[in-house]
Amino acid sequence: MNTIEIPQRNIVCEVPECWDEMTSEQVCAIVQLFECYRRGAISEVDFYVRALYLLLGIRRRPTTIFLERVLLRKYSRRDEHVVLLCEQLLPFLVAENETGRTLTFDSVRNFLPSIRYRRRTLIGPADLLADLTFAEFRFACTEMSEYFSNGDRRALDRMIGCLYRPAGRGGRRRQSFDPERLDEFARTVARLPLWQKKIILMWFANCVSHIQNKEVRIDGRAIEFSCLFDSKEDDRESGSLGWVSVLYALASDGVFGDAEKTDRAGLFDVLCLLYDNYHKNRRK
Repeated sequence: MNTIEIPQRNIVCEVPECWDEMTSEQVCAIVQLFECYRRGAISEVDFYVRALYLLLGIRRRPTTIFLERVLLRKYSRRDEHVVLLCEQLLPFLVAENETGRTLTFDSVRNFLPSIRYRRRTLIGPADLLADLTFAEFRFACTEMSEYFSNGDRRALDRMIGCLYRPAGRGGRRRQSFDPERLDEFARTVARLPLWQKKIILMWFANCVSHIQNKEVRIDGRAIEFSCLFDSKEDDRESGSLGWVSVLYALASDGVFGDAEKTDRAGLFDVLCLLYDNYHKNRRK
């Protein structure tokens, strides 16, 4: 956390210096503000002013907003100072890329562990997909890739349907994943606000990238799964079916059982087995 002190008023405030230090409420509000900025509903300056107020826990009163509009020149000068302060305190918030300015959300924490929608509560995965099954992961990856390739909103809804479902029975956190019901799950989440869908999309993409490229700690063991995701040219030309081929290879070995039982196995159980097999084969 960064600390701001105003000695004249005996005020001490803390501002997050990364996404992981934000609360769920702060992340949701920042993403909604940024969507307003992208739509042109608010200016870039207003986005930064509201973001800083939000992260400082300062409420903007209606009278303050009215005065800002009436005394535009005076408050514009103040807002410029706030923007400079934001650039110093919140460099992690927004970045420039080839498509314009975008949020640099990079957390693997699930800031939306559950979503209340139409008198139903949809339950999502744990941080870094810790409780995801192999089937949920591979279907969600497929739908995410389709969404990134053609922007099909139905693919985005199907991806979220792989991850968020109503609470299950018999002590299960959420209903079991059934690929045959994926369109039904997608219809359940189709009318979620776009900003919620974007948080889930950014978070899931971060988790996949983290698993592919960074160290993961499992039961005190530090593992880098990057060796399982190397994309060499000869691998791309080999006609591999990717995760489907992995599924049937594991099913043929019978470690978790048949294909259906393998799909119900935990994602990290599957990845750890693949990792151990990879290094055993290298030592031969």
